[in-house]
Amino acid sequence: MMSKNIGEFNVGDSISALNIDRVSRRSLKRYAKASGDYNPIHINEDFAQKSGLPNVIAHGMLIMSYLGKILTNTFPQSTLVNFSSQFISMTHINDRLSFSGEIIKKTTDTTNNTSYDILLTVINESGEKKISGKATIILRSRV
Repeated sequence: MMSKNIGEFNVGDSISALNIDRVSRRSLKRYAKASGDYNPIHINEDFAQKSGLPNVIAHGMLIMSYLGKILTNTFPQSTLVNFSSQFISMTHINDRLSFSGEIIKKTTDTTNNTSYDILLTVINESGEKKISGKATIILRSRV
């Protein structure tokens, strides 16, 4: 839910945040079914451990989808013109995640269209960065 009107953001402002209490096996199974991504490191504990992991890990795109949600909770989806991310570290079962965004650039052009560059971050409860991303939003002038 928006805390301010979408045209009122300035550099340094935070956008709608999101917290995930814990990454569950159920969410991984549901995502695998929806996406068709049945890579066993995401759903088979034995396979993951034989691959050198402590347990199954979350699908990177599942975590990125939550990151996208903070954008669409703040801005209309139609205003999103760019959304990219870099996966920094693996997300494990039971990780508690915090998703945040900060306006790092605001530009208004000669036709009064306003663009925002947004820095996006996902961290776990230990402060370990999971994803770093950027997005660009363009609010078109109604004139």
